[in-house]
Amino acid sequence: MTKENFIESKEKETEYFLEKISELLNAGKEFLDNEYVKQFGQLSKMFNIIRGSAQIIANKKFERFLKGFNNGKPTDVQIKKLANYIDDEKKAEYISDTFSKVLLSNSSKACLLMGSLLHDIVENKTNLSYQDLNCLSALVSFFDYDIDNYKWIFDNFSYRSNISESTIRMRARKQKMEYMSIMLTVEKSVTHHLLIKRFEADSDASSNGEDIDVESEIDEYYVITDIGKKIMSYISRVSKAS
Repeated sequence: MTKENFIESKEKETEYFLEKISELLNAGKEFLDNEYVKQFGQLSKMFNIIRGSAQIIANKKFERFLKGFNNGKPTDVQIKKLANYIDDEKKAEYISDTFSKVLLSNSSKACLLMGSLLHDIVENKTNLSYQDLNCLSALVSFFDYDIDNYKWIFDNFSYRSNISESTIRMRARKQKMEYMSIMLTVEKSVTHHLLIKRFEADSDASSNGEDIDVESEIDEYYVITDIGKKIMSYISRVSKAS
């Protein structure tokens, strides 16, 4: 298969997926008779608008999502599993929210990771956990460089119980990484609970015979959470598959 034919086949597969998802969202209205129907309708409209005006960008996002979601399986098989999975309002909400996040994402790598995450949820027939929801929220805000930076942080510091900013700075300089870029990713990771920030006070007391002076230095440390470990497991999976 030539490169041109391969690209064309992927584009057709993605368009087919979007068409089937639109049908699935519309079918969802039959068993959702409350306020959530409106959200399904809005998402369906978004698909229709995308197909008319921003089709290329959206298709690229869903092409990456589909690669993670299919995980090597035929698209028809995965769509059937997804249709069987959506059997109540809560699951329909999860799926609709996930597709919305794909459309709002700033990163092709994030779309791939969202697809991989949803693959596991549908495959195992589980509801999205608190960890899953935080992973999805983080991925919406991450750019490609954030995902690369987070992988760098995990690869370099996952063995440590805590990570100081000075340690990050020294390691970044040694490996010729962009320190400020990494710290921006660190702050995003704290916001989405992939990392937590802790503070420790180091106090020194001195006396002049009458008064005792106490000087305290507050040190900041970062700790990788279970959510952070989970999102890294998906980053590792797609990295190996690429």
